[in-house]
Amino acid sequence: MRVAMKNFPYIRQRGFTLVELMIALLIGLIVVGAAGSMFLANNRVYGATESVGRIQENARTAFELMARDIREAGSTPCGQSRHISSVLPAVSKIRLGIEQVGAVTAPALDIYHANDSTVEVVQHIQPNGNLGVASTAGISAGSALVACNADGGILFGVDSVGAGEITPAAALGNARGAGVCLFKPDSANWGSECAIKGNSNSYVAKPVVHRWQVRQNGRGSRSLYMDRRYLSATGNWSVDQQSIEVAEGIEDMQLKFRRKNDTAFQNNVAGWTEADWQDVVAVEVALQIRVTEGAQTGESIRGTDGQILTRSLLTTTTLRNREGVL
Repeated sequence: MRVAMKNFPYIRQRGFTLVELMIALLIGLIVVGAAGSMFLANNRVYGATESVGRIQENARTAFELMARDIREAGSTPCGQSRHISSVLPAVSKIRLGIEQVGAVTAPALDIYHANDSTVEVVQHIQPNGNLGVASTAGISAGSALVACNADGGILFGVDSVGAGEITPAAALGNARGAGVCLFKPDSANWGSECAIKGNSNSYVAKPVVHRWQVRQNGRGSRSLYMDRRYLSATGNWSVDQQSIEVAEGIEDMQLKFRRKNDTAFQNNVAGWTEADWQDVVAVEVALQIRVTEGAQTGESIRGTDGQILTRSLLTTTTLRNREGVL
């Protein structure tokens, strides 16, 4: 059986010409190029935002920790440190509370406290007798301590430490040599040599100095460091020195101070005396911070001028426990 084939009309087919293909390819390249440019631009913006965020994070860390330390400058468990007496020369530094050291162009900030390892005195009824304390944790022979109550304080060296007792290297006395007794429980009696008798709760604590400064960190950049040093019984700030890297990328630190009668902050402190430093009520800290390479590198850490991103930020902190501070 033969099947008749139906004749279909011939349809002429044609494809794209070479010119049309080239035009389509050019349009595609333009679209891809625009998308790539937008991606690169967004990536650079993200990198710059991330870098600025790291700068702000480092600044926030540095300012927060420094401000906390500055507020407590000159503090003791009993109040101000300016009323502490001692034959040890280091007492003058403790009374300062705060001091700038080093060159003005590269200053360091020393902050003195007498509130580390604080413990309560439970008995001291003879100037040359042992101090009975609630705990001796963190206290060792050869270190220095501040004993204080609401009336004042005494800096002394520690000869030995026993179970619940501290033996001073010398009898406790004030600047005029009068024997000082800190605390009498109800079950005891004052000794015959107690010229000054404590009428309130008494405490002992380790004096410490925190030095804040900017220096090389060994990774090709600079960081803000806080060095902690304790006082020895001989009056040297060298016991158990610790160095803590607080924030990286800190290129420079500048300091200004305001005393209670100043109308503006001062940076020329070369001639300041002990009385000037004791009158400081506020500190202005200015930091120059530079982003460091990490997760972001290359163009991501550079600004529109091609230079690595930097910011200059400052903060002002008021000291507590100072006359003239509301």
